[in-house]
Amino acid sequence: MRKISLILFLSLCSVAFNQNLKECIQYSEEFLEKGDVYHAIQYLEKAFEIDSNSVDINWRMAEAQRLYKDYRKAEYFYEKVYKKEGAKLFPKSIFYLAQMQEHNGKYDEAKDSWKRSKKIFLKQNKTYEYKRSKQGLKNALWLKQALKDTTEYEIIQLPTTINTPNSEFGHTIVDGKFAYSSLTADSIGSDEVVFGTDYKMRLFICEMKDSTYSKPTLLKELEDEGYSIGNGSLSHDKTRFYFTKCKDENYKFQCKIYVARVKDGKLQDVDVLGDMVNEEGSNNTQPRIAKYEDGEILFFSSDREDRKSRGGMDIWYCMVTDGNQYSKAYNAGKIVNTPGNEITPYYDESEKVLYFSSNFHFGFGGYDVQKAIGPVGSFQKVENVGLEINSPAQDIYFFFDEDSHDYYFSSNRIGSLYSKNPTCCHDIYKARIPAIPEVDSVKEETLFDLNKRLPVTLYFHNDRPGPKTIKDTIELNYMTTYNRYTAMKEKYKTEYSRGLTGDKAEEAREDIADFFLEYVDQGVKDLYWFSELLLKELKKGKRIRVTIKGFASPLAPTAYNVHLTRRRIVSLKNFLWEYQGGAFQPYMSGTSEDGGILKFNQNPFGEYTADKLISDNPNDKKNSIYNRKAALERKVEIQSVDLIQEDSTGAEVTFAEEIHDFGSKKIGSQLEYTFEFRNDGNEDLIIEDIEIPCDCNTAKVDKNTIKPGESGFLTMTFDTKGYEGHAVKSVYLITNGIPAKKRIVFTVKLVP
Repeated sequence: MRKISLILFLSLCSVAFNQNLKECIQYSEEFLEKGDVYHAIQYLEKAFEIDSNSVDINWRMAEAQRLYKDYRKAEYFYEKVYKKEGAKLFPKSIFYLAQMQEHNGKYDEAKDSWKRSKKIFLKQNKTYEYKRSKQGLKNALWLKQALKDTTEYEIIQLPTTINTPNSEFGHTIVDGKFAYSSLTADSIGSDEVVFGTDYKMRLFICEMKDSTYSKPTLLKELEDEGYSIGNGSLSHDKTRFYFTKCKDENYKFQCKIYVARVKDGKLQDVDVLGDMVNEEGSNNTQPRIAKYEDGEILFFSSDREDRKSRGGMDIWYCMVTDGNQYSKAYNAGKIVNTPGNEITPYYDESEKVLYFSSNFHFGFGGYDVQKAIGPVGSFQKVENVGLEINSPAQDIYFFFDEDSHDYYFSSNRIGSLYSKNPTCCHDIYKARIPAIPEVDSVKEETLFDLNKRLPVTLYFHNDRPGPKTIKDTIELNYMTTYNRYTAMKEKYKTEYSRGLTGDKAEEAREDIADFFLEYVDQGVKDLYWFSELLLKELKKGKRIRVTIKGFASPLAPTAYNVHLTRRRIVSLKNFLWEYQGGAFQPYMSGTSEDGGILKFNQNPFGEYTADKLISDNPNDKKNSIYNRKAALERKVEIQSVDLIQEDSTGAEVTFAEEIHDFGSKKIGSQLEYTFEFRNDGNEDLIIEDIEIPCDCNTAKVDKNTIKPGESGFLTMTFDTKGYEGHAVKSVYLITNGIPAKKRIVFTVKLVP
């Protein structure tokens, strides 16, 4: 009868124009209210046939596709809405567009969308949308490195005896029996945290043996008409089975946690837990019981309103004594819980680590599995467990099987079985670390992982470190200059927004805040990641050369900037010298017992690559110092890492200086300078060629073959006729050594 009515209504939608357009929208609203997204979309498709240009219909379709978890279609419609009305009528269009782009793995596009969303909700900076947008931008920076990290997990999708085109969630394994939940419905589209009216979750159990799964059986003794049953968890002494019962009340689900006694292999004496756990008016679900110290601890997820609540679903816990006494519920704290949702807790008793899923903590999209480290009640930090367990989709219900040493989780990632769209439904997966095959010889390791971290870019305040000096060295390390720089953030905001009012002033302040977050702070994180990996490689006895380049804004003269960028490079070397109490010192001094050596190739480029539109007027501090573009030029970059072969079969070219600045000279001057270089390799250095990009230059060497330990001279000339202002000229020395191509530069300021 229901299908007949649906066909009738759909046909009525097509008869007239405006009247039936309204009817299609009305019917779609009614189905959405009931949680039936599939049929709501069918009506919206009919409405779309009548008027595909309507922003309102596009918005409704975007919302429905998001609830339907068809991320690709949702992204398409949100983008259409945003391009049509610029978030004026539907400000959340850019917010949800960013979310869908994350879900679809389009992280660069998501980063730009999060920036726009952050600006849209700037005036409502207490709202969830602003907080999530701000977190989304931070997440985009975290992804920069997280995507480069690889894991060794082998991901296995459970067979179709367990997984179906509906949604399955694994939750516990006991004595070789796998207990899991299955969510079935006439139509797919509900969130797994709270269900819709047409949804029915049930608990199943099956035998496991040698990675095979028997036909599952329904836990009939827990069935209760009108309720969804799921989320099973067995107590450590195997006498109690905790689970969730959810009931629909006026299209709103309310879930409570129950416990059943295990007697003679059967579940009996079902009872609901008291108000300490099931606070009235709230959803309480996904119980997980674990042994803890001398008793037990019950973790669960709840959206209760409490002064300790962080927003959405939070992780809570209570202490259990004697199997039937429950303490008051405690919030897991602000380290774990966020303004978003934290769900599906699992406490690993051996690791003493809490695992859970979150849609707010750093992640690859949707819900990601996280782990909270530290004692219960005072967790210290939360870490993403990484790819491949996590994906751009939703990854939830993580747990560990101590017998098989396999990890289990549920995901709606691409590849899961589905009935309506490729990301509609969850399957259960397991992850294992594959056995390391025996090999006769160990494969030579490379610096691939280390180079994936590059470039590492570090930023500086104007004329820092060591202001108003032409020294090439400095005693400060980079972290000192960084801390002083970030302490000036408010001053940067004030100066950059000077002369602006209203939204323009606030946007300027936000641009500076984003600069410090996206570049300055991220540079430090990259530096610590890089330093840790570099030290590991050196401890293997590797001989490594790191290439560092320095840059400056054009505020000061070129000659001064060359000295300044050298000091900036030295501050980075000082950081490495002092890192972890001097861990790099034996490698930098060549005295390490394991044979590792760390050398540097330094290129202080001054302001040669600076944007020519950046102000060099010292009286215009807003644009020459506090402007975001100017700040982006004041940096050093770790650009490459290379192995120095121990038994080198090549030569090595090293210049005493790679840049020479002539200062101010008259237009038309004939300039000449000679650079000294040395062969630090153990074979003859052969000068194969000299590349000269400009006809205004000449270059020659005094000899083409330089023996190990000997020096050579490169003489360059520059005919300045026809040039004015700052001029930068380069030649490239092509050799048989390391590096094979060496850039040598001189600069001059040409005046009448």
